[in-house]
Amino acid sequence: MSFMSFDYAVKDNSKYYQSQYAETKVDTSHKSKYVVQKGDNLWDISKRHLNDKDATNAEIQEMMYKIAKLNKKDSLEAVNNIKVNDILYLPEVEPEVNPKVCYVGDWFRHENPVKSNNVQITQEKSGADMAAETAKKIVKAAGGSIYSLDYNGKEVYQVRDKNKIPRELYAEHGKAGIKYWAELLAAGKGDSLKVEKSYSHSPVEPTALHIVKKIDSNPYSPTEAHLYVQVDKNGKLQKVAFNSPGVHINSISFDYILEKDGVLQRPLIAMSQTENLDNLSKEEYGALINVLQEYIDRELYGQK
Repeated sequence: MSFMSFDYAVKDNSKYYQSQYAETKVDTSHKSKYVVQKGDNLWDISKRHLNDKDATNAEIQEMMYKIAKLNKKDSLEAVNNIKVNDILYLPEVEPEVNPKVCYVGDWFRHENPVKSNNVQITQEKSGADMAAETAKKIVKAAGGSIYSLDYNGKEVYQVRDKNKIPRELYAEHGKAGIKYWAELLAAGKGDSLKVEKSYSHSPVEPTALHIVKKIDSNPYSPTEAHLYVQVDKNGKLQKVAFNSPGVHINSISFDYILEKDGVLQRPLIAMSQTENLDNLSKEEYGALINVLQEYIDRELYGQK
């Protein structure tokens, strides 16, 4: 029974085999038994063991060397001399990643998550990544109504005609911004965050909080995004006006408004009129509301 397929038999020889065999590493602690059947060769066994119809010849060959190494078949003569009913040990194959997707963030919502080899663990996208992706979509959708500014060495995109942005995309970018701000404020980015009290309705008592995110710790560096939190008479968050990073939609006002009950809006005329974009679930906006209330308590009222 031949070790090599026809494609590889031409170029392989004893010296080449021994070199590849020596370089191959395989985990010997996890293996299964296989009984050689009539008509088997190591190529076919390896291909079946990979259980991947799209496996490349290189991947199949790699598996063949792993099987050879696991069974101590250190020569071409030994590896080609497998017989019916021989026992071969096969290395563990990485589980397929198709059955179910579970985001890393989900594991932290359960005290004792049950792990399974049938679950693909995928790193959840950050708010910053989501904002960057949706900003690119907006730039593309706005087409000729986009222009860029070189602001202190950083290119900033500005939309001339926001009506060219599809409503769904506008909302998607806003929700990315909510996630961005929730993660940013929870992490506390030190000198890159500038937090200011606002006395818009009273010369004595602060009534709002303005938070600016710089691209680095230099106070003169470009602004990445900023938000403005209005507070009611009881010291509770009332609404948030904010920008999502990546693209500036409104030149003289914030791009989004988030009400405390989760209604996401966009300003129509310098925030004097608004339009509802989406009614968000508590999971979509709750983290931002909670962390902003902590900032309000600490920064406006000195509570620890």
